[in-house]
Amino acid sequence: MIATPSSENTFGTLTGLTVIIQGEGTISLHSNGVLLRVGDGQTLVVRDVTLKGRDNNTNSVVWIDIGGTFRMEGRAAVSNNIRTSEGSGGVANNGTFSMQDNTSVSGNTGRGSYGGGVGTSNGTFIMRDNATVSGNTSQGYDGGGVNVGSGTFTMQDSATVSGNTSQGYGDGGGVYVGGGTFSMTGNATVSGNTSDGNGGGVFVEVRGTFTKRGGTIYGSNETDANLRNTAHQGHAIYDARNNGRWRGSTAGPTMNPEAFGFWLND
Repeated sequence: MIATPSSENTFGTLTGLTVIIQGEGTISLHSNGVLLRVGDGQTLVVRDVTLKGRDNNTNSVVWIDIGGTFRMEGRAAVSNNIRTSEGSGGVANNGTFSMQDNTSVSGNTGRGSYGGGVGTSNGTFIMRDNATVSGNTSQGYDGGGVNVGSGTFTMQDSATVSGNTSQGYGDGGGVYVGGGTFSMTGNATVSGNTSDGNGGGVFVEVRGTFTKRGGTIYGSNETDANLRNTAHQGHAIYDARNNGRWRGSTAGPTMNPEAFGFWLND
């Protein structure tokens, strides 16, 4: 299915509305713009469907307004959008965004400081089960996979941020936390990401908060080269707080960044 983009909310001004899009097919953009925009008081559930962008697009594939909710289930995907203007390539989240089951955001390119795959501003982003954000690129600034400008980003269960790239002098190949909070629990992993600047796996700015109660962020000591996060400094994590602490080697599930010694091995 080929869809016509719009700058307006896809479902108009109705509130208290829940829309479910379910199937095995693909919905693709045929011209510049947002494929689906979720407004205040609206909930969109996409189950198994692939939402596909396009080359030389001027916007994200999915836009979530403040008060809007977007939920990906089954094998739903947001993919292959190359954005030429500043902003997130895959999902621009100002509301509530959740990924579960085997969903993915992959192969998208964003520009500026908004994230290649997902950009969250004043919103909530949750990854659970086996959800993945992978193979996305940020050109110029921060967050190849995920950019948390403000709000909260939570990885739990076996969720993965992998194989993303922050180009130019950008920070945070996997996750960039400019403000707000990033937390990891369970068996979540940040792996195989690359930053041309600092923080191959995760970069935390002075205004950001990083909480780790589980999960693994791979560093330069990992024997499997495909899992290593790489960067100029802080292969696993770079924390701009406290005069730029950084960790180059793997931070495993039992390693708490607030514990003594977490930042001392690099």
